[in-house]
Amino acid sequence: GASPQAEELAAEATEALAAEAAAEATATVSLRTLSRRAAFGAEIECKVWPASVLLARWLWQHPWLVRGRSVLELGAGVGLAGLGAAKCGAARVALTDINRKALQQAR
Repeated sequence: GASPQAEELAAEATEALAAEAAAEATATVSLRTLSRRAAFGAEIECKVWPASVLLARWLWQHPWLVRGRSVLELGAGVGLAGLGAAKCGAARVALTDINRKALQQAR
């Protein structure tokens, strides 16, 4: 057979692996991430986001940037920035959002 030292090393390695496996089996990690709806409220599709207000105001101050052009608003929500672009003379405005209810509100 194996030398006593080799057997001792094998026994230590086996114990270490067993302890590691036990630690992994008993470790519990609990993460909780709020959904977007839970974090911002149930009426998320009716929310006017502060960034859209700022963008609409900025477009109103710089209408030449969109006048006569096509504008695509990504993540439009209720479409305030797109409405601002239309009022500033954009030739065509397309609103997109993953939330259908938000787009229905934008119409």
